[in-house]
Amino acid sequence: MLVLLAACSGGGATPTPTPTPTPSPRAEPEPAPVTELEAEPEPEPEAPRDPLPGPAAALALGGTFGCATSDAGEVTCWGDGSYGQRGVEPERHGDPTPRVSGNASVLAVGTWHACLLGPDGLRCLGHGGRGQLGDGSKEDRHALVAVVRDGAPWTTAVGVCAGATHTCARDADRSVWCWGANDRGQLGDGSFDDRVMPVRVDVEAVQLACGRAHTCARSAEGIVSCWGENVDGQLGDGTRSEPEGRRATPATVEGHADVVFAGQGATCVVDAGAVRCWGRNDSFQLGVAPGGGPGDALLSPTPVTERTNVVEVAIGARHTCLRDDAGQVSCVGGNRLGQLGDGTRTPRRAWTAVALEGPARVLAAGVDHTCALVGDEVRCWGTNRDGQLGFAPRGRERWSTRPVPTRR
Repeated sequence: MLVLLAACSGGGATPTPTPTPTPSPRAEPEPAPVTELEAEPEPEPEAPRDPLPGPAAALALGGTFGCATSDAGEVTCWGDGSYGQRGVEPERHGDPTPRVSGNASVLAVGTWHACLLGPDGLRCLGHGGRGQLGDGSKEDRHALVAVVRDGAPWTTAVGVCAGATHTCARDADRSVWCWGANDRGQLGDGSFDDRVMPVRVDVEAVQLACGRAHTCARSAEGIVSCWGENVDGQLGDGTRSEPEGRRATPATVEGHADVVFAGQGATCVVDAGAVRCWGRNDSFQLGVAPGGGPGDALLSPTPVTERTNVVEVAIGARHTCLRDDAGQVSCVGGNRLGQLGDGTRTPRRAWTAVALEGPARVLAAGVDHTCALVGDEVRCWGTNRDGQLGFAPRGRERWSTRPVPTRR
């Protein structure tokens, strides 16, 4: 899941934290099903009359919810709140919610949890059933809890990213630590065991990016390493890690990168404005062949556009969007729920422009929706099944094929 505002990020052995008793594991919840559309198109939602109050400064999206900060670092989240990830008592979705208690300089949003990096250190809330909150438990939290490292709240973290049910962060010394679900090797510690507190990864990084169940790190020299799920080639090592489709230790990706982005089943890097991607491409979401068919994937870094001025990539489940240095946004891939923002629900095999009311400053993608920070406002498009667009779905307001302002 992509973290925005500052780059998601983070050598020597450290003492093993004193284990904290944890409750018996619970059954992991199933992801919310993809909305099935009616045979006849339904009316799209009208733009809310009261847009997000106050200037927005940062934006991050997870699977079915999102968060934004104000210039002062105040955090507000919207969309699915089933596990308390919006900072209020658990509820599926709702109208504008109170601000999350605490300020943030960096946001990370996973499928059902969020982590904030601010004056009080690294803290998380939401779904904790796999230990992804890092507080030593597997409890859900609707109030922020401190991530515990070496037996104390972690106050020296400088970057964080969140996947579906795992989290990784980097320290000021560039060390990388991960916690939560590890059934796909997404923690990178050489095991497939879940962890309720941070464990060290044998890599140093100045930036991190978390996908659904994989993680990538970029070194100061621009070298990218990835680990975790690899059934779609999202690790970029030219394989699918047969037979189990997973890797528990970092694998180096060929080439140089200025920044790395990870999504549901794919990864992209930008180097001097040029974009290379690898991973899942069954909906042509990477914009190049082979793609569009069951199992189609790019197993190695592949140029996906001739543009040389790209600064940001946002990767959803079936679509991908780019932002260039002029703030123009273009998207490609699946469009069944309007996630490409071009006013239609027609899938695209070529990068298609999104009509925004000004240049985008930040871009982010959820599973089947996309948001951009335009001026001081957050504008979103795609599915609104769980209020992902920033307002509760009423009646038939289940998606928008054009950008609409959020509200809270």
